[in-house]
Order: sequence, then C-alpha cells, then structure tokens
Amino acid sequence: MGSWDLGQDEEAVELGVAWYRIFVWSFPFCVVYNVVWKFLSAQHIMRPMIVVSLACFGIILPCGLEFMTEYYGFLGSAWAYVTYQAIQAVSLLVYIGILHPHTHGTWPGVSCWREAILAYKPMEEFMRLGMGGMLAQCEWVFWEATGLVIGILGAIPLSVHTIPSQVLMILWLPPLSAGTALSIRMGNTMTTSVKLTKKLV
Repeated sequence: MGSWDLGQDEEAVELGVAWYRIFVWSFPFCVVYNVVWKFLSAQHIMRPMIVVSLACFGIILPCGLEFMTEYYGFLGSAWAYVTYQAIQAVSLLVYIGILHPHTHGTWPGVSCWREAILAYKPMEEFMRLGMGGMLAQCEWVFWEATGLVIGILGAIPLSVHTIPSQVLMILWLPPLSAGTALSIRMGNTMTTSVKLTKKLV
C-alpha cells in the first residue's frame, strides 16, 4: 500500500481508504446542515431541525444501512451515511424555501454564500473568533492519532485502545450538548436582557 500505512494490516488499510473516499462526500452536506441549523436556532426555530433529524436518524439511516450494506457490503455503510447527511441538509433547505419560517430579510438565499466566503476581511474576523472553538473541538484528533500509532502494535492493542476512546466519547457528549445548548440560549437571551442571561449561568 505504501509507506503511509504505518505498518498496519494492508487489507485493513485498503478498506479504510476505500470507505473514507466515499465518506468524504458527506462533508459538504454536513456543513450545509450545520449552517442552516445555526441560522434557524438563532431565530428560535427548532421544530424543523428536530423533525428532520429524528426522521433521518430513525428512518433514513437505518434503512440506508440495511439496503446499501446488502448491495455494496462494507462500503455500503459509507454510502448510507452520505445519503443520510444529504437528505438531512436538503430537507432543511427545502423547508426554508417552501415555508419561510425565518424573519424576512435574514435569508437572501444560497447564492449569497459565495460572496460571504470570498469577502476576505469579515471571513478573517469570523475565523479568528471561531479559532478557540475549533481547537476545542479537535481533541478527538489525539485519539485518532493514537489509534494510528497503536495500530502498528497489532490488532489486539488497537482493539483495547478503542474501548477507552469510545467510552470517553460517550462521557464527553452530554457536557458538550449542555454547553452548546446553554451558549445558544445565552446568545439569544443576551440581546434582550443581560440580567436574565446572568441568571442562566
């Protein structure tokens, strides 16, 4: 496979590379979903996100896994995930396009995204403000890098490593969810009442 496989089993590396080549197509849909999610939550519109997320997580993903793994085998799980992310993002965009639940003038359409991305000065300021959050979210990179290094030692050490990484992820999600919810609530409340925001904390 090459020198970059870090001495891991060649078949496992080939399967991983093939899986991630498909999985990478879910990233644009994930970005669109997160942008629309933040846009709607900033205006206190939560119902469509909850409905779309539950429908996609409860129906689309399980059905996609069932059918796509039957036809494509192991790689079908990657295709199922791409389908899940795509339907989730497109469903929210269709919801906004048809029902217009947002405040008029706050959503000029998808065409404005190109100008917003190419506007250097505001984008630089936005990236500088978000850098701390991005670095805080990258803690998982440590576990992924450790997994690659441990993979050199063999299948058993790698299997043992997955146990603490999975347990830590599960333990880490509740405080992350509570912190995200609180920061959104504080951001929405702060514009109307600083006193009420202090009570939230």
